[in-house]
This record gives sequence, C-alpha cells and structure tokens, in this order.
Amino acid sequence: MVKNMETIKTNKACKSRNLKSGQDKFANDGCTVEDHNLASTLKALAHPIRLRILRMLGESETSMCACDIEAQFSLRQPSISHHMKILKEAGFVESWQEKNWVRYRLAANPPVPINTILSNGNL
Repeated sequence: MVKNMETIKTNKACKSRNLKSGQDKFANDGCTVEDHNLASTLKALAHPIRLRILRMLGESETSMCACDIEAQFSLRQPSISHHMKILKEAGFVESWQEKNWVRYRLAANPPVPINTILSNGNL
C-alpha cells in the first residue's frame, strides 16, 4: 500500500514540474524529459473522442467552430472543451477566438505526424 502511495506522489510531482529539455531526470523516475513529453503526446491521441475530433478537423476544408464539433457527439460542451484543451496542449490543434466563437483547426506542425492515423485509423 505504501508503495502505491509513493507512486501516486511521484506521478503528481511529474505533472507539477516543468523541466527544460536536456535535464536528465524528471521526478526521479529515471526517465528523461523527452520520455515524459512523448508519453504526454501519445496520451493525447489515446482516446477515441480525441481521435474522432482530429479526423473531423482533418476532413474539414476550413476551421471548425466548437459548437460544430460538439454537435457531432452526445457529450456536453464541458467535455468537448476538456478534449480540445488536451489536443491543444499536446500541439495537435490550434484555436482562436472569432467573435463569440472559438474556432479550431489542425496544427500546422503537430508534435508527431498524424496524417496516416487520420487517413485510415491505423499506425
């Protein structure tokens, strides 16, 4: 039981620390900052709602309004906003305010190439 509590504390420390690239340890777990960054990036892709949102944005000829994205799911606006925040923080999506609406599009330079995933759903 104590070991699990220590793991939980370490995981919380990982999330709260923001170390610069080049530091060789992150929260004393033996992994590099790059390892943690890649894991965070892959976690952003590891949800079917977020994958569907990325496909929708990829298929759209223009940007999409948050309300248009929300209309495609049986989720409420706060849930969609949560998923969009994760995608934006991971670098897959860009957003901007346009009058009363937030608009989204795929990022010009995502952290990993996602075209293959978006086109056929396979790695």
